[in-house]
Amino acid sequence: MWNIPRTDISSDLSLLFDTLHPKDRVHVKEYLTSLKRDKKKQNLEFRIVLAGGRQKWVKVNAYFSKKSNNEIIIGIATDITEDKSYSATLHKFADKKNSIL
Repeated sequence: MWNIPRTDISSDLSLLFDTLHPKDRVHVKEYLTSLKRDKKKQNLEFRIVLAGGRQKWVKVNAYFSKKSNNEIIIGIATDITEDKSYSATLHKFADKKNSIL
C-alpha cells in the first residue's frame, strides 16, 4: 500500500510517518500513545500521501505487544480509499435529494 519495501520499514519506521497526511499526524500519534497505554486492540482511519501527491485512506486495526524486551505494534492496514470515495458520493446524492425535498 505504501510502496515501501517491508525490510526498509522494519529498520526505519519514520518512512511510514513521513507519508502521513499533515492534518492526520497528530491524530496518528495520539492513536499510538493510546495503543501503548491501553494495551487493547483499536481502529484508526487516516490518510497517507504517496510519491506524486496521490492520497490514500488507510484503516488500521492494531494492538501493542511486548516480545522479549521489545515493544511492537501488531496489526493490519487496509486501503479504504474506494470506500471513502463511495461514501462521499452517497452523501452528495443524499444532500441533493434533501435540498429538492
